[in-house]
Amino acid sequence: LNNANKYRNEQLPSAQARADGILKDAEARKTERINEATAQVARFNAMYEEYIKNNPQTKYVPEARTKIRVIQAAQEWDAIKDSENVDTIKNYIKKYPYEAQTPRAKKLVHELKGYEYYKNNDLLAAYDEFSQISINDVDSSRKYAYKASKEYYEFKQLSEESPESDLHYFLNIYPYSVYKADVNNFIALNKAKKFDENSTEINYQEALSYAQNDSTKSIVNASIEENNQYIIEYKKAVKKRERAANGGWVNLGITVGDIGYNLKSGQNAKFYYNAGLLFGVGNYKDWIQFSVGLKAGVLLYDKRLKIGDANPPLETVGTRGYDEPEESESYISASFHLPAMAQLKINLFKSGIFLMGRYEYNIVRDSNLEAPMAWTAGVGIGGRFLELSLFYRQDIGAPKVYDNDSNGFLGLSLTYNIGL
Repeated sequence: LNNANKYRNEQLPSAQARADGILKDAEARKTERINEATAQVARFNAMYEEYIKNNPQTKYVPEARTKIRVIQAAQEWDAIKDSENVDTIKNYIKKYPYEAQTPRAKKLVHELKGYEYYKNNDLLAAYDEFSQISINDVDSSRKYAYKASKEYYEFKQLSEESPESDLHYFLNIYPYSVYKADVNNFIALNKAKKFDENSTEINYQEALSYAQNDSTKSIVNASIEENNQYIIEYKKAVKKRERAANGGWVNLGITVGDIGYNLKSGQNAKFYYNAGLLFGVGNYKDWIQFSVGLKAGVLLYDKRLKIGDANPPLETVGTRGYDEPEESESYISASFHLPAMAQLKINLFKSGIFLMGRYEYNIVRDSNLEAPMAWTAGVGIGGRFLELSLFYRQDIGAPKVYDNDSNGFLGLSLTYNIGL
């Protein structure tokens, strides 16, 4: 290492001297060419001036004067085209506004002003000048200033509110940008602002992976916590809306028709029809629904078998003081009853198809026709408003007129539900 340093110290002065010599030689040749061109231009100008002086009336005078102006413009441009003085270039443009070199002179003004702003660290003002020209118009020694100013300008157009695609595009164009950390922070904050009810831990970790400093990480973590709380509230609101749409917690069921047919052919009770109200907890989407209510109705029976409080053998009916109807009379009559009930439904797979069990107590009944209590089991299908069930209703015990047999009804029920 010491030998290397020694060699470098020995060779560096001579290398620097050779470089200085090359530069001085190049500058001398440049000056020589400029002086030679200037002398040639001077000779041409002298020739044109001599021609005009000797031939003032010739039709070629305007053309000669134009030639002189073109040559002078070119000569002066060659003298200043490497100048870094903006005023010098502006004066040239003012003097020669329409010459061939003027467009290049105007571009040079923007280039020099842009570079001056760049040196003063005013990159936005620098880009404002540089953007008026193409980078191909800029001298190679100032191209880096052009690129740096453009990069800074494009960075300043970005923020955490920018479309994420624009942020990624900047990083693709400037993969080694000095603003890379800032843009990554923008992406992290941009992602955090888009957290919603569908965001998961994957989304949270992705946003944190772009955060480049503690401040940004803190903001993202706060957004995560806030969004998690929002998700809880959102799910509650969704459930509340769903429950309201499905009928709410409490329902009023209006049974428009309970129709039952007695399967026990020996009984005098044949049919019944009920209608009533049920107050329920739960709706058709809940696993379990419970309701209580009253149903008023009529029981149709064969009055030839109704024998009051006595309990004689059936074969004696009509022979012990009870009147039998004539053949022309109807044998069917009706009796009012009022069963109170408690009902439980179990929803199968929350599909609306349910199993139903019910206990009934007849508050008002004809003891000769019905037992005081009954149980019911069935299956049905329900929606938001209507439900239809098929059931079997069995009296618990026998009517007073019979000792050993009880009613068993097969029935259909139609109910309309209103959410309260």
